[in-house]
Amino acid sequence: MASFVSARMALRGASFVARTFIARPEGGLLKSVGGFAGRSHFSGVSCLFGRYAGSLLKEITSKSTCFATQRRMVQTKSDTEMSDFLKEEIQAEKESLKATGKAVLVKGFDVETNEAEVILRRNFENEKIKILVNVNHAVDAEAEADPEAPPGPEGGPQGMTKMVCKPNFSVEVQKGDYRLTFNCAIARGDDMEEEMMQGQEGEQYQDLFNIEEFAIHKGDTMKDSVYVMSGEVMDGSFYDNLMNMLDERGINSEFVQQLTDFCTLYEQKLYVNLLEHLQDIVKSK
Repeated sequence: MASFVSARMALRGASFVARTFIARPEGGLLKSVGGFAGRSHFSGVSCLFGRYAGSLLKEITSKSTCFATQRRMVQTKSDTEMSDFLKEEIQAEKESLKATGKAVLVKGFDVETNEAEVILRRNFENEKIKILVNVNHAVDAEAEADPEAPPGPEGGPQGMTKMVCKPNFSVEVQKGDYRLTFNCAIARGDDMEEEMMQGQEGEQYQDLFNIEEFAIHKGDTMKDSVYVMSGEVMDGSFYDNLMNMLDERGINSEFVQQLTDFCTLYEQKLYVNLLEHLQDIVKSK
């Protein structure tokens, strides 16, 4: 009888172990150990594990908080430096805009702007003329003589450096179903000096722009298959006649000078807007 009772107790013990580790897999090993932790012979192990886990979690949390704090301090320092720079730069640019005076106009053309794009339109007899301009990547530093400055090393007046926007522009002359397209480039200061040195003696007139390409196409969009004539290989007389056609339609050196002044002022305003936008982003939390 005693052996039978012992056998039943052994079976109960095996059944308890099976229910704890096998019948409840979702609890995992740690949950099973936790179940035994309430019993006196596992209490020491449970306390030791609890103290170690708590200490480890505290150390990890402390290091993470320290790293995050250091990172925030670095970001705050860089944001502060950027904010100080933007404040000074915006003020200087706005003072420069005030000194410029009135808005510059391009006579004879209706002007539309869309961010970096500028569109000029006018009618000429039965033709519609559209000029497309983009002020991106068109700003360059140019030296300008200052008559009030003391003489330079070579005896002439010292130069002042100013930022000038001289974008390329495309002229589209619509006549019926056909479009005459002139891709033009405004001459830079160095290019103009070089061309004048190569010109004939006594020649006073100098074009402020060049025809880079010329094409004729039908419809609103010019396909890649359309033939394009390069200005570098044009016959001289043909090139001069094209320039005369543009001149009659109000696209000449006077127009280019007004366009340059307009784009220089407009690009500077875009620059100030960009700085102010960045300033708002830096200040935001």
